[in-house]
Amino acid sequence: MNNFKRDLGSFKDPAGFIIHDDSSIYRIITKVGLADYKAVRQTPVIRELIEREWLLDEKALSIEQASAISVDAASILMHPKIPFISYPYEWTFSALKQAALRHLAIQQHALIHNVSLVDASAYNIQFLGASPIFIDHLSFRPYKIGEFWLAHQQFCDTFLNPLLLKAYTHIDYQAWYRGSLNGISTVEINRLLPWYRKFNLAVFVHVVLPAHFEKKKKQQAINTLQQKAFSKQAYLNLLIMLENCIKKLVLPKSQITQWQTYAKDNHYQAIEKQNKLRFIRTFIEKTKPKQLWDLGCNSGDYAIAALKAGAEYVIGMDTDIGALENAYERAKQENYNFLPLHIDCMNPTPAQGWANTERYALQERTNADAIMALAIIHHLALSGNVSLSDIIDYLLQLAPMGVLEFVPKQDPMVKLMLAIKGDIFPDYHYDNFINLLSRHAEIIQTETITEHGRVLIWYEKKK
Repeated sequence: MNNFKRDLGSFKDPAGFIIHDDSSIYRIITKVGLADYKAVRQTPVIRELIEREWLLDEKALSIEQASAISVDAASILMHPKIPFISYPYEWTFSALKQAALRHLAIQQHALIHNVSLVDASAYNIQFLGASPIFIDHLSFRPYKIGEFWLAHQQFCDTFLNPLLLKAYTHIDYQAWYRGSLNGISTVEINRLLPWYRKFNLAVFVHVVLPAHFEKKKKQQAINTLQQKAFSKQAYLNLLIMLENCIKKLVLPKSQITQWQTYAKDNHYQAIEKQNKLRFIRTFIEKTKPKQLWDLGCNSGDYAIAALKAGAEYVIGMDTDIGALENAYERAKQENYNFLPLHIDCMNPTPAQGWANTERYALQERTNADAIMALAIIHHLALSGNVSLSDIIDYLLQLAPMGVLEFVPKQDPMVKLMLAIKGDIFPDYHYDNFINLLSRHAEIIQTETITEHGRVLIWYEKKK
């Protein structure tokens, strides 16, 4: 396959698999999947979904082009690359909800054209900014009269159940989901839901009954369903019930997290915040990064400022669920190329799944052109006990340039942290930080932005 690399997570579907080069994604369609592929494309469903921007664009290659790329190909589709691959356990509640609704809308539209989706995994959705888009073109198959939606349990495990966990028990699903890549099982969520929630018709149909069947022989339950004719209208009604249920799921109103009101109530005076915004704008205007990672993005103020200054795409990372929810809603409402994700720099997403290759670690997915690490370094050093040297080494691995913020011990926030933990950090000071950074990077510009000595540092890694 010349310089093409196979996506190691693309191995479960005998109908095809993914390869890629630096600029494009190629979907190899095998002889097993060719008949369904052709049948689906005799309908207008694929074209219509692409026009609605619900489905990733595709271009069918010629037989000559296909044979030059792979001898295994009965046909090949070429797709544009997604700027950043993310996973459901990194998404906010609102993002997972939007992804679930998009999947159901696609299912309903496909059924109108007698096409169904045989795979309902949340991993088949990616995001362009805050907008969900479906990426598994070989999940579409001709609808068979009377068939039951066999991917129903998969949809519930990877979409519905995590949403129910957060909405009805106030428990965040991200850590659980990351530890169980197939989602949260119906039996597990059924045990956790308050009893009164089970009187909801959708919860009873999609959680309580399946959990009851699970205790019996699963195959016996499936055979019973398959023996009964499941009409197309019943199929649609099932999807609509799920859609209505998910639309009504909302975040608990009582949950206010530490940084959720960060944009309105923070430690910066207005002039100091403006200085910070000006520094970021100057950096972005002069460096013009295509992809910027905002580590500790909070509610997205500086990510959005970077986009307005000329950054093409921003990935925000934070651990505060409330702040991330605010950031996602802002990105969605304004259609920014900004995707806020639940990623902890102290415990970044690892490689997972089969042979540790099915889901990629954070740094394996793409390269950032630049980073912003604003008001996060003191947390890594003073709360996480990571040395300044190790922090700098890690940050320089992420991008060749960026803006870092150093918060000194005289800052009120740091004073509070040290009052609780004690000052056991003799090496934590600005001169040491700059000395360590200068060993590997050029210091392009610095600016003190608060009266307590917070400093912004524009660096570029030495070649």
